[in-house]
Amino acid sequence: MKSVLRLHPVDLGAVVAMAMAAAGLLWSPKLVSGLAAAGGQLEPIAVIVDIKHIPVADPDGLLASIKQEGETRLVVRNQPSGTLRVLDGRLRQRLTVLADGSTIPDPNQKEFATFDAQLFLQGQGQETRTGFALGDTNLKIGVPIEVEGRLYRLKGVVSGLAKGNG
Repeated sequence: MKSVLRLHPVDLGAVVAMAMAAAGLLWSPKLVSGLAAAGGQLEPIAVIVDIKHIPVADPDGLLASIKQEGETRLVVRNQPSGTLRVLDGRLRQRLTVLADGSTIPDPNQKEFATFDAQLFLQGQGQETRTGFALGDTNLKIGVPIEVEGRLYRLKGVVSGLAKGNG
């Protein structure tokens, strides 16, 4: 008795689908970051975030609150992406350009206060061939992110990345 194995194209498609699912599980960002953490391959990554034009009643108070909390949660594309330590932050002064090309502080800043700030953050991640990975997220300069704390959730843009303390 000869036993011949016959495969139908549907069977081949199922095998390919299972192989792709297994590959997706093995190379998922969560697994890679988990293995990096377990293997001690994580290192400090400095992240600079620029936040602009957020209407706030008390910009100085908000910045003091962010510094006092000491850490902020990172949200990328509505997905929590880890916690970053707040190293420092500073408010940026808005300027108005006059007709002769000179600049003065924006006279409307007192009446219509906005939060224009630069936050200096640090998290544990690793450098990859395509940038820096913090948690499950690859960060690059220009990536829109949100920083979230107890009393705030602010949209910003990554404006600087460096290995170490920056």
